[in-house]
Amino acid sequence: MSTVKLDGEGAGEEIEIEKKVFGPVIVASGGFAGDSHGLLARYRPDLAALPSTNDARPGSSDLLTAVGSALVDMHFVQLHPTAFVDPKEPEMALKFLAAEMLRGEGGVLLRGRDGTRFVNEMQTRKTVTKAIVDYDEQTVGGLRLWDVDLVMDEGSYKTAKSHVDFYMWKGLMHRGEVSELGPGAVASLQAYADAAASRSRDPFGRTSFGHWKLLHVTPESVVYIGKVTPAAHFTMGGVAINSNSEVLNGNREPIKGLWAAGEVTGGLHGENRLGGNALLESVVFGRRAGEGAAKVWEKTFPFNI
Repeated sequence: MSTVKLDGEGAGEEIEIEKKVFGPVIVASGGFAGDSHGLLARYRPDLAALPSTNDARPGSSDLLTAVGSALVDMHFVQLHPTAFVDPKEPEMALKFLAAEMLRGEGGVLLRGRDGTRFVNEMQTRKTVTKAIVDYDEQTVGGLRLWDVDLVMDEGSYKTAKSHVDFYMWKGLMHRGEVSELGPGAVASLQAYADAAASRSRDPFGRTSFGHWKLLHVTPESVVYIGKVTPAAHFTMGGVAINSNSEVLNGNREPIKGLWAAGEVTGGLHGENRLGGNALLESVVFGRRAGEGAAKVWEKTFPFNI
């Protein structure tokens, strides 16, 4: 209860304002992969200069530790190997994700400087990212970037048409020719096309080629091209929770009335999350958080209908 004296009109009058803080709280504020000057710089300073697929909103972990929440796995940050570099704004820290399905439907990755292929594109995000960052790095506007071309033929384009058309509309991909790529592109793509045609293991161990249809690669062959680079994508660390999605304190005891779900939580994915598990995590623990909070609300503030 507080007393407030009004200034100006109504001067001399006093009103009483009753303030109450009540009810359960569910935190679902997301991760901190885009917080390059805050939590990311604190826990993974080696990644702070990378672009991110997330915007630069501050992480909320400090808000939760202020009420006693424990943190786990804060140094585990996932890099996505393919985020588009917008040719109009390469220095922009926020990057648009180049979906895995582009590679799954037959797309390949070539080094920009020489047009050579260097990795099995169907490997894990961690493996593909490592293969990219192991070679020439460049700095653009303070960002660490790598020069990589994502290349699709007409067959893979047709299968992923809705995606690629959208990316082209945004200016992130374009329809071009193999001659636009590095000097080794014809040979690299021909080797890949031969493996795809025979459905045999290629030199990098790839055995799935999606809908790649191009058989005879020439400098004039039509391809769809986008520049990509690794980017901070997902944070496996966050506040500790139990199986009921209740936030835990330093003694691993539930903090009364506080739940969390989604990327703000930690300890569920280990060192590196499998793609798709974030949605499963959000659904499962979001539901448990909602159920737990609803029970507390109903018990504290019952409705008489």
